Amino acid sequence: MGFFKQQNNDTDLLSRQKLKSNVTFTAKADTKPVKLYVVESGVYGVSGHELAAAGVDLFGIQTDNIRIFNKGMEQSCYIFDADDGFDENSTIVFYGERLAGEDQFYQAYSDTNVYWLSWDGPSEKTFCG
Repeated sequence: MGFFKQQNNDTDLLSRQKLKSNVTFTAKADTKPVKLYVVESGVYGVSGHELAAAGVDLFGIQTDNIRIFNKGMEQSCYIFDADDGFDENSTIVFYGERLAGEDQFYQAYSDTNVYWLSWDGPSEKTFCG
C-alpha cells in the first residue's frame, strides 16, 4: 500500500482527514524557495492552486525535485495528484511542528516555525501518488 493509503480501500488521507489550513506562506513570482509559516504541530497541505495564486509559476516543476526544509534539514513530504506532474490540482502534504524552545516547551521569542519549500533538486524524501 502507498504512503497514505488505507489497507481496506484506496481512499487517500487527503479526502478522509482535514489538513491544517492555517499554514501561511510568502512567495514572489519566479522565486524559490517559498517560506511556509507553521504555528502549531500537525499535518499541513499546500495546493498548487494556492501557490499559483501567490505568483509561483507551476510550469516545469518536477515532482521529484520538490523539497521541504526546516532548520537546515530536509523533511519528508507527500504529493497528491502528481500523476501528470505538479499542477494546480496537486497538493504537497507535510508534517509541521510548532517552534519549541531549546530548554523549554515554548520558544521565548516566537511561536512561528519556518519551513522552506523548494523545487531545485532531486529529493529522497518526497513521495508521489
